[in-house]
Amino acid sequence: MMQSRHIAGATAVLLGAGLAWTALAGPAAGGSWATVAGYYPGMPKEAARKMGLTGCAVQYQAVECKAVQPLKIGGATSTASTITLDEHTGRVAAVEFQFQREAYAALADALVAQLGKPTAKDGDYQAREWVSAGRGACVDVLVWHRGGDDVLALCAPGWRRTGRTYLVADRQAGRGKAWAKIATARAKRAQTADSFNSK
Repeated sequence: MMQSRHIAGATAVLLGAGLAWTALAGPAAGGSWATVAGYYPGMPKEAARKMGLTGCAVQYQAVECKAVQPLKIGGATSTASTITLDEHTGRVAAVEFQFQREAYAALADALVAQLGKPTAKDGDYQAREWVSAGRGACVDVLVWHRGGDDVLALCAPGWRRTGRTYLVADRQAGRGKAWAKIATARAKRAQTADSFNSK
């Protein structure tokens, strides 16, 4: 599976105002490399409260809150946010910031400059799997994945429910293993095809 390029040995870098990325493969205290504005998938409820949560409302098996500050990145400022906490575990399940539809290109450039080439984009199986996991109709979508269950994705204005651009970090149990199996199977098929064609 292709890995996103990043600065070796870096512990944290900042994008815009308050967007932090931890480049360690296994950050301390259960953190995640996919940290947006200080929030990350799997973050304990109390830690999220310290970062700042407002406007919380109970949804089906979840509590949805808003970040206390907008996110600024690539010259764009978020217009809304949703920090989703799992009702049973109390941990953050997803971090989502919404931007104007016109911000997609600037956000994509900023993310690529910081994180390197996306792991997947439209047409790749990781992108399809991410969209099919309940993220609606992302067209286009850029996905960054570093082998575990966490994913960071940029959804273009094709997300039909609002026509906005979204920056999302989420965690799905078992995703890393499932994607690794798919990658292994695809690599074997490609090797078989290459072997056949070389004869």
